[in-house]
Amino acid sequence: GSDGYEFIRCDKCLERAVDEYLSDREDHLLITWKNATRMAANALIRERLGHGGPLPDEGEPVLIKKNSEGFLNGEIVECRGFESGPQIDSVRTLWMTVRQGTIERRLLVSIDGGPKDKGGEVFDGQMPWIENWRNYHATLRVKCLPEPVPVTWGYCITAHSVQGSEARRATVFLCRGDERNQNFRKLTTLPTGEQVPALARWTYTAITRSKNRTTMIIGR
Repeated sequence: GSDGYEFIRCDKCLERAVDEYLSDREDHLLITWKNATRMAANALIRERLGHGGPLPDEGEPVLIKKNSEGFLNGEIVECRGFESGPQIDSVRTLWMTVRQGTIERRLLVSIDGGPKDKGGEVFDGQMPWIENWRNYHATLRVKCLPEPVPVTWGYCITAHSVQGSEARRATVFLCRGDERNQNFRKLTTLPTGEQVPALARWTYTAITRSKNRTTMIIGR
């Protein structure tokens, strides 16, 4: 049916999740656990939609990864284009015009992603490596610049980014073996004081984002 909860176990879970999302994009959250899986899903979605560049085209959704300048961590905005921004110590920046609701605003963003030796890649939403923190902060002060905000693709997101969000539909997917990961086995304490495995809390957070329909896909 079009409402309710469905559980799917399949071999190509990432592809299946992307299919579900692309067949019904209106007010639909696509949620996964690992950042690398999220980046792979975003790359596949962009390819299917005909977007090829390393940066978003106009109209693509972008996820804000830090509270700043009236934007909230986890907020999804629409990219409306880029202009070159200043170099701040080792950090390359761009001015991104974004649509937030009906308003267009400029936001200073860092696009290089996290450190390469830790698996970082361009536009992954992680804080870039900063060579000299003192110089970095001095440059921001002298040039009267806001601190650049890390941003990433807004099609597929992690449950961590989506905690305050709600949508008509949510598709949640875990790839084969994710549920056996040791980080998911760790105990976490609920507000009630009860201890549960991290996987249970993560799943609850992810599947309760939808108002009407939740699809849970597990790789086998």
